[in-house]
Amino acid sequence: MAALFEGASERRGLEFKESFVWEARVSNMSHIQCTVVKSLLAMCNTPKGGILVVGVTDDGASQHDFVGVDTTVKTSFQDTEKVASLLDSFATSPMDYEVGIGTHDSKEYIVFTVSEFRTLPVQCAKDHKHGSTVMLRRHALYTRSSKAKPETIDAGPTELREIITMSEERDEHFI
Repeated sequence: MAALFEGASERRGLEFKESFVWEARVSNMSHIQCTVVKSLLAMCNTPKGGILVVGVTDDGASQHDFVGVDTTVKTSFQDTEKVASLLDSFATSPMDYEVGIGTHDSKEYIVFTVSEFRTLPVQCAKDHKHGSTVMLRRHALYTRSSKAKPETIDAGPTELREIITMSEERDEHFI
């Protein structure tokens, strides 16, 4: 766990999110939960996948505060079937991930470990708005940017080539 916090900055395969309670119903998802779902979809389409850590605040200037999660937050993630059900409802093909609790400096964190897709890239299966903002778009192919500032993005031409190469390496072809 300590290696995740080394350097304390997000990378292509590492993303930090603030603490929130996991809501199993789509209609009750918070803005932060929508961004987590989008990021997990993106990590499936990123070489070597990635890790998303919940329990880290960001001051907007790339400074992270490792605060951990409280008991209420931790409990909301313990029903992994509810977590999987909601995540799977947004994925067009199976997502390969694990969710668990990690500890660092006596604080607990929710840790998603995501593998890259197995056979087909993972697209977003449905639209979702939070308020008036479209947070997730049906048919979108999200990935993590390889640019200097890592972020979750819609796959552009460069990223699509990378995803196609990943697929070809598995001897699966799609277009």
